[in-house]
Amino acid sequence: QRHIAALLGLQPDAATLCDAAALQQFHGNPRDVVGTLQQASAASTSAALRMGMAAMTLGQAADAHAQLDGALAQCPHSVAALILQAHLHIASGEYDAAALRLRTATLLTHDNAPLLHQLLAKVSEHSRDYGGAYEHLQAELPFSRSYGYAPKATFACATFGAEHFDAVVQKRCQGQRQKADGSVTDAALHRVQQDTRKEVRKLFERACRLDAGNAMYAAALRSWSETQT
Repeated sequence: QRHIAALLGLQPDAATLCDAAALQQFHGNPRDVVGTLQQASAASTSAALRMGMAAMTLGQAADAHAQLDGALAQCPHSVAALILQAHLHIASGEYDAAALRLRTATLLTHDNAPLLHQLLAKVSEHSRDYGGAYEHLQAELPFSRSYGYAPKATFACATFGAEHFDAVVQKRCQGQRQKADGSVTDAALHRVQQDTRKEVRKLFERACRLDAGNAMYAAALRSWSETQT
């Protein structure tokens, strides 16, 4: 929840509040989720959307889905309704369906992009698509500068890339030159590994520059450097 609090302090719209509620759900605090949904309902001008949120706060998932389908029928470009449906899919463990709704939302809004990328990273992680999660953490980085949490976001991305290095490489090898048996060529694999190592190192170095004197960041950079020699 690196910048949920910051966004909630900026008189956010309903879609941003819905974003925040979905992220709060991942962190397991139902009271925060209900409170944020109530704020989102107050900020919404759509009756169907408000009824969908009310059903969600009461735990009535089927009714909430129906109301949100109605909200999307009235306004197919409703980012808030898409995020809320993703929220419901996340709650029931339907991560592929959640990712589809969230990806659609990213095409419709720029203002909610940082929270949407955080959500997509969490959804990808729960789906064990670690390479995809890393891509979304990277996509969030340009926005982190505007909201003042660039050091933490950069370090989180570097740490995730280091912890899931093989999965990130595997994801990036998709579409590379293939052998007859379908596996990637040794040369292509080596190139992707080298490029990813350099990238993760640069992320650690950038985090250290952004938060000079942070002992944890410096120690992580040393540890990564040592394991790659």
